[in-house]
Amino acid sequence: MSNFVQLTMNGAGPGLCLTCGSLRHCFITLYLLSDYPAKLTVHTSEGALMSPDKSRDQDLRRFSEMRALVTGGAGFIGSHLTERLVDAGAKVLVIDDMSNGVQQNLSAVKDRITLRRGSIVDTALARSAVKEHEPEIVFHLAARNLVMSIKDAREDAAVTIIGLLNLLDAIRQTDRTETFVHSSTGSVYGEPVESPQTEKHSRTPTSPYGISKMAAEDYLRVWNKLYGTQYVALRYYNVYGPRQSANESTGGGVIPVFANRLLAGQPLTVDGTGKQQRCFTYVSDVVKANLLAALNRKCWCDFYNIATTERIDVLSLAKLMMEVSGVKTPIKFGPERPGDIMRFDPSIELAARRMGYAPEVSLRDGLAFYFEWLRSTRKQ
Repeated sequence: MSNFVQLTMNGAGPGLCLTCGSLRHCFITLYLLSDYPAKLTVHTSEGALMSPDKSRDQDLRRFSEMRALVTGGAGFIGSHLTERLVDAGAKVLVIDDMSNGVQQNLSAVKDRITLRRGSIVDTALARSAVKEHEPEIVFHLAARNLVMSIKDAREDAAVTIIGLLNLLDAIRQTDRTETFVHSSTGSVYGEPVESPQTEKHSRTPTSPYGISKMAAEDYLRVWNKLYGTQYVALRYYNVYGPRQSANESTGGGVIPVFANRLLAGQPLTVDGTGKQQRCFTYVSDVVKANLLAALNRKCWCDFYNIATTERIDVLSLAKLMMEVSGVKTPIKFGPERPGDIMRFDPSIELAARRMGYAPEVSLRDGLAFYFEWLRSTRKQ
């Protein structure tokens, strides 16, 4: 037992290593029998894994020895996806320019992946990486965020559109890639004109970020018609969890920003009225959606909302986070954020029907996991 580094008791939900923030890769999860199942999560330096979810493990074995490319793989979502793929036995190449990602996010798998530091905007890099690795699946997560897109719309367009075209051109030349899993956003819809928002909802984005993501979706659709490129586009909604940036100047998510302010005893600043309705999705559910999309051919060549069924406004979120964390600070109100959307109300019925997607982590549980992880990292 000398290799045990840290031990924690969690409520029902995904296993979470407090040492590195991994969702699954480097912990043993034991289910304890009770009316409300708890999990005993143990971080081990050897990366041991014992999973009670046999059916899911069997599905993930399909990734064994599969060559996967993850762009933005050192980032918040990308690093969790990379770990899960490595855990399943995939041979993973990560491309990341480290503008948002950090190499420490990949520390648990650094010796079992290939990492190329650079931007997908670099045509030569994209081509050589794809040619050398010959990925069977590409998970494309490299992007800027909404706030950064407003600060520099040209850079946002370069990464989201030119970077995508570089990858599509590269995989067409190798002809080894089976499908291209693209990370999109619910921001392509803009303000909802009908509720709930299905994938057929009109797209009228209100930010450069939403515009470039919409253009990327259109390129995927056209590339499929012109060249037969298989793709899946996943429209995320307010993803949160361990490793997410809390940097307010570069558009850190509202949950990590609020959480860090709470633990520092600082007031929370709510943009506008705080009545903006949101749908927060825990990162493990987004990782699961990527894996399901890659494995299920019947869902290819379409677009899917990846979210939860819970809705909450930002002011209520601030109060809930105080309740979950046990810390109370004043709430202040600031100006509205440019390009912000007042209401998100996505339908996930199509993703549920086509790929079997079902979110597993409630907002309250996800916040508890996140605060637990954040407190552990602040002690180190």
